[in-house]
Amino acid sequence: MGRSTMGAVSWEAPGPGRWHLDADHADRPVRRAGWDIYAGMEEATVATYGSVGLATRCMRIAFVNGWPYVQIEMVDDADELARREPHARAAVEGQAWREVVDEWFNMGRSEFVDRCLAVQRALDRAESNLSSIAEVLDAAGALAIAGPAKHFSMTPGYLGAGLFLERHEPGEQREGALSALAGASPGTREPAELAALVADALGDTAQLVQSVADVRKHSSTAAQALERYLELFGSRSLDGFPDGPILLERPDLVMISIRAARGLRSAVPMRLAEVPLDVQRSYGLRDDNVGITCNWTAGLLHRAVSEAGRMLHDQGLLDDPSHAFHVAVGDLVEACEHPTAGLNSVAADAAKAHQLAVSSPPPPVLDGDRIIRTKPELPPYVARATSALMTYSEPLPRRAPDAGLRGIGVGNTKVEGRAVVADDAVEASLRLEPGDILVTSVTDSAFNVLLTQVSGLVTEHGGGMSHAALTARELAIPAIIGVPEAMSQVSDGALIELDPADGLLRIVDAETQRNATEDRT
Repeated sequence: MGRSTMGAVSWEAPGPGRWHLDADHADRPVRRAGWDIYAGMEEATVATYGSVGLATRCMRIAFVNGWPYVQIEMVDDADELARREPHARAAVEGQAWREVVDEWFNMGRSEFVDRCLAVQRALDRAESNLSSIAEVLDAAGALAIAGPAKHFSMTPGYLGAGLFLERHEPGEQREGALSALAGASPGTREPAELAALVADALGDTAQLVQSVADVRKHSSTAAQALERYLELFGSRSLDGFPDGPILLERPDLVMISIRAARGLRSAVPMRLAEVPLDVQRSYGLRDDNVGITCNWTAGLLHRAVSEAGRMLHDQGLLDDPSHAFHVAVGDLVEACEHPTAGLNSVAADAAKAHQLAVSSPPPPVLDGDRIIRTKPELPPYVARATSALMTYSEPLPRRAPDAGLRGIGVGNTKVEGRAVVADDAVEASLRLEPGDILVTSVTDSAFNVLLTQVSGLVTEHGGGMSHAALTARELAIPAIIGVPEAMSQVSDGALIELDPADGLLRIVDAETQRNATEDRT
């Protein structure tokens, strides 16, 4: 098995074959309490991918020094592919993907929301003792594993949107098809709409109210609207992992989202009626479910681990309450049920190892023992189903790195503003001001609360069905998606212009850009 050492950190592949750093979902090492949330992913993808006849066998994830590495395994057996062909045909021509979509929106969504609310309410009323928090922590840990597994089990549901897009030629036709889908993502609209209800209750004083406490004092209508907003979104992780912050811990962001929601621009779904309802639901499925199955469950685990750390610290069993995040959830439950003095040294040692990982750039690829695989020809329906899923993930062609500051434009309105270059949602939240243009690597639902206040959006990665593109359509934000090296080419604070109709990002204030670049180097 391959191994490399960079600084004081050793990097070893977590298993046979090639593993790729998942830099799109984590730009920092994740602490130990967050490693197990994807424990059910491989099993879920094995069952799901086979049920709709994909050429992909499964996807697995492992954490190396806290950094997530992903491996996608393809089916390399011709007989197995032949057995998948009728399943693929049923998925392409029949009801398989529709059943997944209908299950989520007709029943699964409300059931999973109820599961999250049950754990959330248990946390709210948990007694201040270790045995009580151990029970809630165990429930939160189980839900945080079940959530991502549920998320990946819904992969077949995305085929509907992929097949719809493949009926349109790449280029203007496909871009037009994507534009027609604006307004079909409840996951993007819901938080903005709930924040808007708070803003409406505040009326003309919305810009003057300074704190969450002030909102509660304003009126019973404003207080009730705020509580509903926080009930559904306050416990959600801002970066998708249990050791990252949640919205409740950032009351400044709560207020920003409320102020930005007043007079919120929203895409007018002028052409949505042209798209079949089941395709609309397929389009919005991923963005809708990930906020519930992944971000909410991770946020609830964050709350449970934080409370366990506080209690263990109060009883002298942890020197630093935040060190609870450096312990596996199962071990933390055990420590709460049977407190021992040994927990402190274990957690402290893990915290030191984590700090080394923070300062050690992870290799983009880790190679384990070589696996020799064949590449048999794909049966026609297996090929079509697999292609549709890839189209859903990346439905528009990527620009070549030498094409200048160009990408996939969303919208038709030019916009000019100050660039805020940020690695993640947490960093962006500390510096974004209304009217800024956010420049980042990639977005996910953790950015939703922030994007209501930006005037424009630029990402380095993503396609026409990425979270960034989808959210830009829903909120009528001018955006350019998939601009290679945008974060290094645009300096923080530079004045930039976006021309989404042409897919062009232009630096307006060259002097500011040059000075900022010189300061950085």
